[in-house]
Amino acid sequence: MGQPNLLPLIEQFVQHGTFLREWTPDTVRTYRYSLRELPPEVSKASLNDLVLALRQRGLSPGGINLRIRSINSFLTWLHEEGHVGERHRIKLLRNPSKPIDVLNDQDIKRLMTHRPHGKIERRTWTLAVLLLDCGLRINEALGLERANVDLDNLVLRVLGKGHKERLVPMSTELRPAGRYAPPPIQVSRQPVCSNKYLQPHHLTRPLRRAGLALCCGRCSGDRYGRRSKY
Repeated sequence: MGQPNLLPLIEQFVQHGTFLREWTPDTVRTYRYSLRELPPEVSKASLNDLVLALRQRGLSPGGINLRIRSINSFLTWLHEEGHVGERHRIKLLRNPSKPIDVLNDQDIKRLMTHRPHGKIERRTWTLAVLLLDCGLRINEALGLERANVDLDNLVLRVLGKGHKERLVPMSTELRPAGRYAPPPIQVSRQPVCSNKYLQPHHLTRPLRRAGLALCCGRCSGDRYGRRSKY
């Protein structure tokens, strides 16, 4: 079996994942970005050359493994759909896990008892205590809708990976933080914006990671967010 043209197959693979596997926009973006690295002709030698080229570009093992996982998923799909006769697979690089710096009890107490001032600091602090108390993923916290925050019953309805909803309990200590959440955006000639998100960015969109990084940077003294970690 000859080598097929990969460009239309990549698009078909992405459409398959979007509509049949319910990939999120972030997942689609990751696959598209990773599959750009795929050589025109797939073989064991060309895939090994790809990994070597990525290493020579200075990418970290974790970044290369992210691309490898996406490419392996596409190669498996090619074989299962009958587009290629041989199933290729790239071996992941060794990537020893690094210890994660965690907050100690004193840090947690300082964070929870802090009283924010100003719009940016209130937004950043509210997200920080929400992540700390409920253990949400960052995208889950940014996409949290106002209607899904039940301060009376101390429950959040969260839309997680794979568009799966789940109920997440929160502590009574988190309830006062609700008053620091930004109000709905006011728009000229309109009484209240239709923004449904707890942390809105503009009009109908939630705050994004880049916006959060900028907020964290400004709270730490850097107006461009260069010293923020999230």
